[in-house]
Amino acid sequence: MVRINMKNDDMFRSLYRMVEEYNRLVGPLTEHLHIYDRWNEIESPLLRVAELNDDVLKGVTAFDTSLADHLSFMTGPYRLLLENVASIENMMGTPFAELVHPQVYVPGITTALTTVAATSEQLAQIARPSSGVAEIARYYTQILNDWHIDLGIISSFDSSLADSHFSQLVGMEKAVAGLSGVMAQYDQMTCVSTQIASLQQIGLTDAWKRALTPPELLLGLNDFALKQYEQIQKAEDDQSIAWRLGLIDVASKLVDIQVAWGSEIAVDIGEYVPEAELVIPDFSDLPVILGPAKRDNRDVSEAFEESQLMLITCAGKLIIQKAKAVNDFCKARQMQLLFPESDLVDCAMILGGAFCRDADMLNVVLDTLSKMFIRKPVIDLIGQHRCFGVIKQHQSTNESNKKLITKIQKDIYWHIIGVEDELIKHFAGSDVTIFEEDKVSANVMKALLNVQKDKLYEGAKENNINDGIRNQLSIVYEVKDQTRQGESENGKDSGEVDIMICNNGNPEVIIEGLKLSSFESSKLDAHIKKALVNYDSNGCPLVYILVYATVKAFDDFWGKLIDHMNDYCFPYKNVEGMRDVATVYTDLRHAKAMLNRNGKNVSVHLFAIAVR
Repeated sequence: MVRINMKNDDMFRSLYRMVEEYNRLVGPLTEHLHIYDRWNEIESPLLRVAELNDDVLKGVTAFDTSLADHLSFMTGPYRLLLENVASIENMMGTPFAELVHPQVYVPGITTALTTVAATSEQLAQIARPSSGVAEIARYYTQILNDWHIDLGIISSFDSSLADSHFSQLVGMEKAVAGLSGVMAQYDQMTCVSTQIASLQQIGLTDAWKRALTPPELLLGLNDFALKQYEQIQKAEDDQSIAWRLGLIDVASKLVDIQVAWGSEIAVDIGEYVPEAELVIPDFSDLPVILGPAKRDNRDVSEAFEESQLMLITCAGKLIIQKAKAVNDFCKARQMQLLFPESDLVDCAMILGGAFCRDADMLNVVLDTLSKMFIRKPVIDLIGQHRCFGVIKQHQSTNESNKKLITKIQKDIYWHIIGVEDELIKHFAGSDVTIFEEDKVSANVMKALLNVQKDKLYEGAKENNINDGIRNQLSIVYEVKDQTRQGESENGKDSGEVDIMICNNGNPEVIIEGLKLSSFESSKLDAHIKKALVNYDSNGCPLVYILVYATVKAFDDFWGKLIDHMNDYCFPYKNVEGMRDVATVYTDLRHAKAMLNRNGKNVSVHLFAIAVR
């Protein structure tokens, strides 16, 4: 205990109250927020100051009088979050627990354009704003699962929890699921409580959790859903019920898209922790933005996918992805990155979700774009682009017209995408293309690593893992899966290629995947034959054999694999035997052989990953 020798009793009591108030407010949160150590760093210096003479202490008492208010303001948003966590824990052991799937938010699938480093011809299609934005929108609608739960399961939820917004939500969902007007139309409905539970258990570091699932997001979604459920209970017609349930579904999708986006940034650039929190559009704007859908009796989800909200937020994501593509060019040339990754993380948190409806948000976006692009390294490459002046013109705007603010954001985004296209053209002379062997191998390895760490594929069947690999590669390449090609093992009809990568419709890469629980030479040989002979009637220059190993001693397994391949009798001339290719990973291995098929070289790559 620190002993304080001082004559100023009021000051002593003041400091003591300060510590006591802090412990009262923050003590219950320390496990979740890890800020107690931070307080200890502050506490000791304050107590040491208290030992000094009174002249040094002038003004400290005044500081103390406002500290409690500041602490309350700081911790206030986290209180309901803490109540949510407690509520979830209380519900464990009920059917609700089985619905919590935090792995949804770390899909391990690299977003569109992340690994792109290509010539201008290969980037031509995605360089156009409309097609690039559509690609990102299509990507997220494909990979994300909705939170539709059977009404019967929701009706069995235990809502006898501590009083909190979360318990109100659970109770309201339970009540709405039992309404005759809902039961008459639906078998399932979106269950926001299970989504919020999963969001709070997202499988990332604490720093990334705080960035991707701030209290404002959780409470905002919670309260928006509550309001819609209240309106559903008052609804007098089926159309109104459908409209409100549609709004809840859209809000849920919006959160999923943003958090999945942020999670993939975390996976891709995880060493940097964002200072900015993930931006989520204001939920209260959704009824206004999607109002025409109700008027025209359209499906709310379809209207959402076609809305300006989706268009602009996907354009923001495209800006980040193109910046990463430019960085890929820089890496290929061993140049300093044009967009430092630590800055790019914070920019991604803002641009990937900002939908400007007021001047404050627009200024945040413009400041972010200015930080990214109005910089000497960019200007040295393409000069003073005309959109830089437009950004400066609108910075610090006081505009209040919501539609005009949104239009300004959209127009500037399109200009910025044009700037990035010019940067890509500047690098277009690079010899690195997405079909070069090293680039294909890098993209295949990245797909394998993402599948390996994705809990969705734990215990998955061989074909499902192949699907995961295909989904990731299809973002960069024209990919065909289970294609009828060549002849089957019995030689009678066409066989099926696991994955084929094409260039303008022409086969370039054959990929064959197999799952092994132990070393099985006959199964391995059969798949190699399928890839090199049965299914490769064209003679593709690159062949990849992917082994998904559920073995205990992965190192021993790899040794047996290499020994076998060194003795393997390939169907074509062996120019260079199977040799190890160094990787930095313990549970992923890579080897390569070179064959000669009718006077042309064929590279055969063998990858093995340890999976559960």
